[in-house]
Amino acid sequence: MPAHICFKAKIRQSYNVGGSLHREYAQVPVFTSAHYSIAKFRTRPKYAGIANSALFSSALKRIRRSIIGSDCREHIYMDALPENVAVDRSGFLAVFTIVVADR
Repeated sequence: MPAHICFKAKIRQSYNVGGSLHREYAQVPVFTSAHYSIAKFRTRPKYAGIANSALFSSALKRIRRSIIGSDCREHIYMDALPENVAVDRSGFLAVFTIVVADR
């Protein structure tokens, strides 16, 4: 089973000047140990050596940057989700699941 990172966020809307819906987006938190299972990351070849070290926070920042596309933005657009991100919008807060690749 692949390693994954999960977080909950409220989906917000941005509107054009005319009042029509422009885009939907969600705030992406800084990933902490509450967002992933360290046991699953230990089984992945790419992350097994750094799973318990101080270097793992840098790996999480790199994963977050690859999802958002930039270090400057704090949100992800719902119409431009990467293929490794799944969203469950059934509740008040949407649940985002990021499947982490081994490459």
